[in-house]
Amino acid sequence: MKQIKFNRELYSKTALIKAAYNFTDRAYVHLDADEHDYYVFIQPKDNDSEISDKEFENEILAQSVRHEIYLQTKNIRVRIMI
Repeated sequence: MKQIKFNRELYSKTALIKAAYNFTDRAYVHLDADEHDYYVFIQPKDNDSEISDKEFENEILAQSVRHEIYLQTKNIRVRIMI
């Protein structure tokens, strides 16, 4: 089982959960945290489904950007719907 550590100051819990969810078709993913870091434990479902640290890092970065855009454009979306 692979373990990856992420600083809680750099990534949101939302981005972490969304990134982890994107890999649940290929791996069993367990999330944990302490006061400073998030911990991601990844176990592939089969031998052909290895997930690299870099692949997960790219996904959490992508989810972080999506989350930031969501937060920055929330007021605009609300005004359009009114």
